[in-house]
Amino acid sequence: MFNNLIVAYLFLGGMGAGACCVLNVLGFATERAGIAPRRLFGFGFLIASAVCTVGAFCLLADMRRPDEILILLTEPTLSVVSVGAYTLAATILCGVFSGLAWLRVFPVPPLAMRIVAAVHLVLACAVMTYTALLLMAFSGVPLFRSPLLIPLFLASSLSCGAAAVTLSAVATRTWDSFAPAMRRVALADAAVLVVELLVLAAFVLASLQDAPASAWRLIGGSAAVPFWAGLVAIGIVAPIVLYVLARKVPTLRVHPFVPAALVLVGGFVLRWCILAAA
Repeated sequence: MFNNLIVAYLFLGGMGAGACCVLNVLGFATERAGIAPRRLFGFGFLIASAVCTVGAFCLLADMRRPDEILILLTEPTLSVVSVGAYTLAATILCGVFSGLAWLRVFPVPPLAMRIVAAVHLVLACAVMTYTALLLMAFSGVPLFRSPLLIPLFLASSLSCGAAAVTLSAVATRTWDSFAPAMRRVALADAAVLVVELLVLAAFVLASLQDAPASAWRLIGGSAAVPFWAGLVAIGIVAPIVLYVLARKVPTLRVHPFVPAALVLVGGFVLRWCILAAA
């Protein structure tokens, strides 16, 4: 029923929106002066927008008929797909605007930047929620009826966003300049991962009652190995342990790339497992 294009959209859309959330929160407490902020936030917003754009193309490519795209653009409705598509487009536009503004391509007053950041933050949160609502719209699939999909995807998207920002800081060589802030991001990511693990456990327990066939495929059937190894062990528990060790044992040098990369693996596997089990 669901192919890899949908998995890619759910992952990329959630990660990109989560990165926009993290960047906007960090941006509120960061001065625009200096090269490092311009590189971290400028390139960070542009990369996050590009990720969301690729995700949007995956969603469009999955449409059965090309004319559905034209109808979606010219005849908007209040359906989940239509509202989500426009929210995603607005998030991408805000991200491109913010990225170019941080790179000083054009002048933007500080107050205007804060207003755009606040709007962008709300839009990004809506996109993260939309990735769950899109699945819940398939009411004929018992596994997707659980309201716990919303907090599960929110936590996963926010965690993936924090990991993506960390990787962006490493790639743009700005991590050292923002070391205190990035350590707080890592600590927050660890907390979000704990929440994700708890919500995931509640989701599985609830699904054993409401969608037993899918739940058993998830924890003991065809999706069990990627679920336990790829998601729980590698994507959630391992990053939490590494984050805690990096904070509690200063002599242990944990490169920020490692837990961040593992979080992204877990974010992708989560979505793949849920769709495979459905």
